[in-house]
Amino acid sequence: MSILFTCPYCGQQKKAKDKLAGRTVSCKACGELIKITGEKRGFWGGLIAFLVVIVLGLALFCGVLMPAITAAKKAARRMQCANNTKQLLIGIQSYHDKHGALPYAVGPLVPGQKEEVEGAETEVISEIHNPQLWSWRVRVLPFMENQLLYDEFRFDEPWDSEHNLTVAETMPHGLECSMPDQGFKEINGHKIPLANYVMVSGPGTVGSTDGSEIRLNDIEDGPSNTLLIVEVCGDYRPAWTEPVDITLDDLGRG
Repeated sequence: MSILFTCPYCGQQKKAKDKLAGRTVSCKACGELIKITGEKRGFWGGLIAFLVVIVLGLALFCGVLMPAITAAKKAARRMQCANNTKQLLIGIQSYHDKHGALPYAVGPLVPGQKEEVEGAETEVISEIHNPQLWSWRVRVLPFMENQLLYDEFRFDEPWDSEHNLTVAETMPHGLECSMPDQGFKEINGHKIPLANYVMVSGPGTVGSTDGSEIRLNDIEDGPSNTLLIVEVCGDYRPAWTEPVDITLDDLGRG
């Protein structure tokens, strides 16, 4: 290590070795005898100076860079959530193109579908308490590149049967907005992931809950001016296969 000192006669700044501290030597610039003043920093002095630099660097990182990184992560999450909404709407549009109507928010499997019940072909019952009701999040799976998962469900059983709850333990990524509070709902011993997307349903909406078929042409204000699905968090998140959505009243309170 070296000591930086100034000659009091000629004003020249010089460096001297630590071992010369406190000794009298001649200035190489003017020849006058001067006493080298200063303290030896040695190993520990250098280490302390190095640690001070590290601490200042960390302070700069936490104070300036960390907020920027956090903001960038939040922006990336919002972009992913917005993309999820877009893909869901595309899936709903594709469902409409195939079936001629929007998927029920809560209702039978598909519009006009018939099921075999005890050997007799019977129209699907469209009552709110019908155990065969299924969420639109399940019905659009084939239109979101999740046909294999869709095929695993047993649609001749209730959505919360033992088999269907086992299948529901796997949720497609497109139904989850990457938020830190993502959770699960325990149903009959099964941990079902919570969905961040629900359909606005009930009277005055396009989310049918009574089995009625709604087509895009039926929307008086036009699809682009109509609220169909929304992103929710907290207690408004249902288990992703659960036939539960959100009403206009709950949306207003939320």
